[in-house]
Amino acid sequence: MISGFVIIFLTGILGSGSVITDQQNSTLPIQGTVIQLTDGNHLRSNPVIGDRYIVWEDYCNDIRGRDWERNTDLYGYDWIWNKAITPIKRPSRQTEPVISGSSVVWQDNSRTNWDIRMSDIKTGYDLDICRLYGDQMNPDTSEWTVVWQDKRDYTTDIYGYDLVRLKEFPVCIDIGEQTEPQISGTRVIWSDDRNGNPDIYGYDIETMIEFPVCRDLTAQLHPDISGDIVVWEDYRSGKSQIYSHDLTTGEEKAVSPSGGGQYNPKIHGNRIVFEDDRDGDKDIYLFDLKENRLYQVTCSSAEEVTPDIFGDRIVWVGEHKTAIPSSDVFLLVLDFMYQKADIYQEEMIRSTGCCSDTTLSAAFVSDTRKGPVPANISFTDISCGQPDQWIWRFGDGGFSIDQNPTYVYQNPGSYTVSFTAVTGNTSDTVVIPDYIIVTEKAAIPACGNITIHKGWNLISPPRSPAEGFDTMQVFSGVGSDGHSLFGYDAGNATWTRLTPADRLSPYHAFFIFSGEKTDVGICYRETETDETREFFPGWNLVGFSQKIDSDAEDSLSAGVKLPPGWLYCIGFNATEQRYNEISTPDTGILPKPDPASGYWIWIDAV
Repeated sequence: MISGFVIIFLTGILGSGSVITDQQNSTLPIQGTVIQLTDGNHLRSNPVIGDRYIVWEDYCNDIRGRDWERNTDLYGYDWIWNKAITPIKRPSRQTEPVISGSSVVWQDNSRTNWDIRMSDIKTGYDLDICRLYGDQMNPDTSEWTVVWQDKRDYTTDIYGYDLVRLKEFPVCIDIGEQTEPQISGTRVIWSDDRNGNPDIYGYDIETMIEFPVCRDLTAQLHPDISGDIVVWEDYRSGKSQIYSHDLTTGEEKAVSPSGGGQYNPKIHGNRIVFEDDRDGDKDIYLFDLKENRLYQVTCSSAEEVTPDIFGDRIVWVGEHKTAIPSSDVFLLVLDFMYQKADIYQEEMIRSTGCCSDTTLSAAFVSDTRKGPVPANISFTDISCGQPDQWIWRFGDGGFSIDQNPTYVYQNPGSYTVSFTAVTGNTSDTVVIPDYIIVTEKAAIPACGNITIHKGWNLISPPRSPAEGFDTMQVFSGVGSDGHSLFGYDAGNATWTRLTPADRLSPYHAFFIFSGEKTDVGICYRETETDETREFFPGWNLVGFSQKIDSDAEDSLSAGVKLPPGWLYCIGFNATEQRYNEISTPDTGILPKPDPASGYWIWIDAV
């Protein structure tokens, strides 16, 4: 059992970061906090992390490691509330957990073969996903779908389960062995040996179209997917490397060097974590696709394996080299200061070699390098050698002696920044010409804010958004904790996952989740578009423009009307996370809508 958590605060360098070059000699600092979640007296394995919970296999019923093949339960940790969660304990073995929101899915051998089961951490609700002859193994889950590999027909295929319709469906039942499925949104990918060796294939549940991701003469194993990016373990160079493939652009590349072996990649957003044995034992590395940089996360004599990542949090298992097998689960919370290093900074640090505690080398980054007046810029010291004094000159006459100052540029122009780090009688200075570019303040069109509350929100814009604000991309900065944006197709009576490219319209409402209250700025057209709103019998998820709908018959409020044939209208209270009172024509109690809110409307007939 968990006897407590050990928190290790690391304010210095956790590992080295490098751009993939032939020399592999440049470094950047990574800072963060490591939390040891378990107590080190027995085995743990396969940790997974979601937007709130971490779950792992725990051999606490077999401290001496004699019977681990038959005694594993699922234990976990709530990293928001910093506490253990109630373990999932069943007869026999629970293994290979995956998590989405508060739903945990795993393979379970409570019977004579492996089945797929699910349990909700918050409610305790259990569901048998698949209990058939043959083995069902290696599940993965998204918000509304579970996928797994299935041997009901004596060869291994991929099946899925719709958690909304409570219905099973085949994903791939082709010749050969299809294994290790992973899902992101509506896309499923897996390892497939139909061509004689394992390749990576994919399938879009929404379009029902299968597609190849990577077909090579060598093996491609252990795939994972996040959004448009697929990663896997690839053996084309003779040793295992991590490759990535962008499903939108078709770009494919190795994201790890070929010197050692890299294994078990996991991806979330633009960040990939994996095992790497270049130093003789396995450590955890991170590759940032956006920054095109490779970072070493762990560096110890223990074997660090099976990493997983969600946002700025990484989990893994550290295997202790002891007589009695034992291992612990670790959580690393990154501050991602390294993301801010630009090309100039990278070249400067590369020229100085590895960062050490003894050699003084001035270095800094900023949160941005360009903006309109007044430009509020935050600077951060990332110097090597532990300086204790700092001198900043910002190029317009301003200066600071703070370690990490914030400075406001009041006038347009190009500014050279000078930074001096001091330790005792030693100093080092770096000067970067034209480091900050400040532009004139842009003219602001008619704009406003939509408030997104903590939790789920049902919203639509009150007016037609201006060009540049007319897609879901405007909500990309909302901290959704991994949740998708959801709309509703009334014509087909189905939920739809929205992408950043989907249109934003005052007539179409959608659900969005936020980890905290935030305001989203949207600019609007001078006049409304000529778009018309289509209603269908049954439930419709809609918003209302501030202009008058001339084809409506029942007044909703000033300037807003409900369609003919409506029977129910329901709004959603985001501050209290509940639906409002149902309005009907019979009661005469009509809702008073917020123009930025969405509503469920039941139409009897159109």
